[in-house]
Amino acid sequence: MSKLALALPHFEFETPYSYTSRLAALNGSKFVEDFLSNTGVSWQAIWAGDEDAVRKMANIASQIPDGLLKSNIKRLSAKAMNLGGEAFHGRSLQRTNLRACPLCLKEDRQEHGILGPHFRAHWALSHYRVCAVHKAPLLSIPAGAHQRHSMDSWGRFTDQWPYIDDNAEASDKEFGAEFSRYLIDRTARKCSCSWLDQIRLELAAQFCEILGLALRYGGQRSAASCDLEELAIATEEGFRAAKGGPSSIWDALRVARQNSAKKGSTFSSDFRNLYTWLKKLELEDPDCALILDAMAEFSFQEYSFGKGERFLGRICNKRHNYCPTSLAREYGLDIVVARKILRELQGEFTPYRTPIVRADRLIPTVERFCRSLLPYEAEATLGVDRAVLARLVDNNMLAEPLRIHGCNERFDPHDIAEFERNMFARSKLVSVPSPGFAPMRELRTAFSLRLDDMCKWILSRTVKKAEHCKDAASFQDIALNAEEVRSKLAQLQRPSYSKTELKSILCVNDTTVAYLVREKLIFGEELKNSFNNKVEHRFWPKGIDDFLEKYVPLGLFAKTLFLQPFAAKQCLAKNGIMPVEVPPKCSRIFLRKDLNDELQRVPLDWRGLVGELLLP
Repeated sequence: MSKLALALPHFEFETPYSYTSRLAALNGSKFVEDFLSNTGVSWQAIWAGDEDAVRKMANIASQIPDGLLKSNIKRLSAKAMNLGGEAFHGRSLQRTNLRACPLCLKEDRQEHGILGPHFRAHWALSHYRVCAVHKAPLLSIPAGAHQRHSMDSWGRFTDQWPYIDDNAEASDKEFGAEFSRYLIDRTARKCSCSWLDQIRLELAAQFCEILGLALRYGGQRSAASCDLEELAIATEEGFRAAKGGPSSIWDALRVARQNSAKKGSTFSSDFRNLYTWLKKLELEDPDCALILDAMAEFSFQEYSFGKGERFLGRICNKRHNYCPTSLAREYGLDIVVARKILRELQGEFTPYRTPIVRADRLIPTVERFCRSLLPYEAEATLGVDRAVLARLVDNNMLAEPLRIHGCNERFDPHDIAEFERNMFARSKLVSVPSPGFAPMRELRTAFSLRLDDMCKWILSRTVKKAEHCKDAASFQDIALNAEEVRSKLAQLQRPSYSKTELKSILCVNDTTVAYLVREKLIFGEELKNSFNNKVEHRFWPKGIDDFLEKYVPLGLFAKTLFLQPFAAKQCLAKNGIMPVEVPPKCSRIFLRKDLNDELQRVPLDWRGLVGELLLP
């Protein structure tokens, strides 16, 4: 017997019962138990992984006992087993359902003959699905026609050899086997992954599988709904994330969450199967602190948990994120406003139904929103209307208001107070108004000035003679020297014209002026009279020049040529030049491009004809 046993090579990771089945074949026994009974070794002891029985069998086979003990699957209790120093639940080891790599078995037979194929210890691991050598999925070996004991792996390989040989073809598709190599190293007591090495191997394997499914499918797929290849791919993906530790796991889960456009806003809805497994783990397994800590910290950082709230038995030490409900509760906001603020700042989480925003990004905006003023409050504070307020912002004299989609813009009271302080700091305090000084609101009406222009003059010191009384309520109460303002206007050469003045400049009637303004053919601005609150149109020289570059009013054309309008109309008609279509009762207007070259060169010098309007 020993001489026959010497013909059997010793294989790495070969299990004792695999070796036993081949020894039984050498002895000619039909069943493994027949061989064991003949040699005085209890097959139940081999099945249970008894160390004495394994050593006795190794002596019979002339093999080194430590080699077989290294890959021995030892039963610790009814449901607990041990392989390579790692404890496993019975469901985590394949002891009756035989799986093997057909390429490994074929190589065994080619190198060592008919007795060469043997069962590797790591093939018994439920989560070992891809051969680490050939990077191909393991093959489930069906039961043959012969009655075989579950320990008789060699006999089952022999019975199903045609089936194994047919499937022992290298596939073009190569599967990741990094996780398979990790399982082999752990059962061989080699450490390769610092974070996962702190977790029991069975638990680490389950975590990699469920994490991989969560990364690939969110809460849509479970292990029961996936085939062997899908599970192998998912487990490999989960292992790549898990071996990097908590930070790597969090990054992978964030990406998976962002790619799930139809998910909700809680951990349990985003990763339903992972959450179910973690809750079960929390109740049943005391050795799961590292995993639960990592998952709880991810939830605290990504979902809306307040300080002191619990998740997976862990307590959140501070708030990391806000949802509409928590934001409204903590800052006293209306829930609709809270949702609008979060939607505005949501950014990368736009696919989610319920917005969640990080606290460090949200708090500055919310605090600014809560202390800010609505437009009408800012207008009342400064004593101006909405148009002036907008111009102050456009001219960078006031800070940009906070704009939230669907909400009124909000102005920071500190910025408004600073603006007022700067305005009054450049104005002299007087108890009695000085002669020759007029409040800005009066100058605005008298000279058709814009308040933001006068504010620029004061802040830039281009108008230096400014004063205010002790009871000044807004910056409009600041008084400017009228002569200095008149001089400034003359220097800038930017007088404005009313509709009546525009009528005289262009030599058209009122109906035509109204048409030009309504159709926006001439540039103008709307200014509100602070006394009667009526809106009036004012026109600037540049707007008039831009209009005359495209159009030629008949009256101004005739006045330039020193002709009567009728004679000018006859002159244009003789050259085949027709007026543009305008409503009835409007003055005639021609396109400059329709004029011939000689007439196009006629300068419409409205300034020389009309004269600059004198300041009041």
